[in-house]
Amino acid sequence: EEDENIRFLRYTLPASTYCKHSTTERSLRLAALPLSDGVLSVLGAEAWFGSAVLAALLYQNGEPNRGVIRKHVTRSQQNNPPDENATNPHEALHAMLKCSLTEGQNNDDDEASFRALELGSGAVGLSGFALAAMLCECGDIERRNHLLGVNATRTAKCQVILSDNDCEVLKQLKLNRETNAGLCSNQQMSVSVEHLDWGRDSIDLNPLFGEDQPSLQLVFGSELVYSNTTADACASCVQAILNKYPEAHVLIVQIIDRPGFDRFLSILQQNEKFHVVCEQPISYHYHDLACQMIQLGGTLSRFDYGACFIRCKSTL
Repeated sequence: EEDENIRFLRYTLPASTYCKHSTTERSLRLAALPLSDGVLSVLGAEAWFGSAVLAALLYQNGEPNRGVIRKHVTRSQQNNPPDENATNPHEALHAMLKCSLTEGQNNDDDEASFRALELGSGAVGLSGFALAAMLCECGDIERRNHLLGVNATRTAKCQVILSDNDCEVLKQLKLNRETNAGLCSNQQMSVSVEHLDWGRDSIDLNPLFGEDQPSLQLVFGSELVYSNTTADACASCVQAILNKYPEAHVLIVQIIDRPGFDRFLSILQQNEKFHVVCEQPISYHYHDLACQMIQLGGTLSRFDYGACFIRCKSTL
């Protein structure tokens, strides 16, 4: 039986680039941490709008004329501007998604051919579960063959890992995983919830992946930076992951004027190994998709949000 103090909300998912012809409306049933003495004291206890924006960016590829996007340039970039001729990072991310799902079809072992890690999932885990639901729907072989233009008898094995560093948050994430098991998992798709504290001086990724895990294609998160301390910790975590998995794409959605975010970008931009692009504002198209999941409150608008794409230059 469900705890009467836990209130589940329904989050309607948009159509994805890969399942856009689906006629079935899908929604996640997710709950935040219940109140403790009338107070939400744990960071990440509720879903935030940035997680809905992140889900929208993962669900649909960019299209021309869907809102003006300009580059958000930090002080460290003014003397070292990004390459304007580089491949659109959002398009590159979706090309990777399609390639992983297509080429992974002949993987005969038990390892996932596509693996994604969400940093700082929070108790609700909206963007992580949304990605899992999309990948799970792509697991329908007939639909996937039609949408991706392949002729496969099996689908790629996928794994989405949701992570956080708070025990109560992880407990709630596991409850949300169980509640949405039918939508987010099947024989080819698995969701795991893991502890990851990227606030430490050294980050050990082996408990997450093991020493012999072969690949990690996607790292994503939202609203991860809100101080100089979290900027340093998050940058260290991203660098550690890309050093171990240089093929990974990193996507972080953030309110760009949060304290520490320029510092976070500067640390990564100063590392000659990495290609960093921050696009701001979010296109109105993705903003509208996000509003289908969570209503934007207060005085914030789409102009407050940026999407940060990070990759190793060696893989461009």
